[in-house]
Amino acid sequence: MFHSLNINVMQNSINEKFHYCCIYAAKGIIDPSSELDSLLLQDENVVVRLLGSNAYESLVERVTSPLGQKGIGDLDVKTREKIEIHRKSLILQALHHPVIYVESTLPFDIVRSYQEDNSELPAYVKSPLKLNAERAFKAASVAMTFSRGSLLSKNYDFIHEQYYITDDQSMVISRPHPVSISDGGPMARLSMGEVQVAEKLASILHQDKEINKILDIYSESLTPYKSSHLHAFIAAWTALEMFVAKQFTEIQSSVTININGATVHKDFSNHMLTVMTGRYRLVDKFAALSSYYGDADADEDVEELKSIKKIRDGFFHTMKGDVSDLPLNQTRQLISKYLQIYIERKQKGFVFQKAAG
Repeated sequence: MFHSLNINVMQNSINEKFHYCCIYAAKGIIDPSSELDSLLLQDENVVVRLLGSNAYESLVERVTSPLGQKGIGDLDVKTREKIEIHRKSLILQALHHPVIYVESTLPFDIVRSYQEDNSELPAYVKSPLKLNAERAFKAASVAMTFSRGSLLSKNYDFIHEQYYITDDQSMVISRPHPVSISDGGPMARLSMGEVQVAEKLASILHQDKEINKILDIYSESLTPYKSSHLHAFIAAWTALEMFVAKQFTEIQSSVTININGATVHKDFSNHMLTVMTGRYRLVDKFAALSSYYGDADADEDVEELKSIKKIRDGFFHTMKGDVSDLPLNQTRQLISKYLQIYIERKQKGFVFQKAAG
């Protein structure tokens, strides 16, 4: 079955559309401008907006409004009370925080093409509606995080998701999917400069095919309240490993060996690199990468990686410690730093803000 919708009525219109939307509160940011309404990303079938309280309250009004031509005054008392409770809940989940709103859209006929006989899953679930939205959110959330420099917007709290159908008048005529809610997270204020960086960066990241997979995995580390602390840590660590491996492969021909601060003979360097091919540990690759990038804190970063790896190995190899002890923040901080360096080197003239002091 496609879904228990009035399919015959919908087949009469060529302008009906299927939508998937999701809402995240940027819990790493507090007290944005109430007038904030910024288009972070727009692609063919997806839009990502960053909203302050005024735009968000209007959005909540829209996503909870009665279907079709009905107004809330046309409903019975019990239904009105349920809608008001739902609205207040959504608003409270994002209180004092900006909201990332993602909306993915496809023509109804395209979604219907994913229908399969004898399948229990409706076509809208099988269609790329949600996948398109999630990919766009990942680009936007990474862009927001990186635009803050060291003041990382670490957690994006998943508040709400919804499928719905609009008619040729853009009126919502069906909502076939339930609501999800959660909360939590630390905070800091947002500057418009950060918004502008995120606007520019979201499109860059969304189109960067070279590290799309790494960014997708890294973004999973930004939603620990949605996916769990363990999942978020694994995502951050996996993204770090993948990034280091990929970058080391690309720079390996440029790596030279240093002994006591002096570069050794070229022939010996080339011989040692050949002998070591395939034998480098993660820490070796990371040390070479941080040195190649010329980072002033390379030694400290190597020690940080060793510390994270020790805790990670202890937990996964011997079950030492608790899930909550896994160093999610430190891992995110490390992978974030080197992803930002990578982006700055690739995008000439693009510079992230650095921590003061």
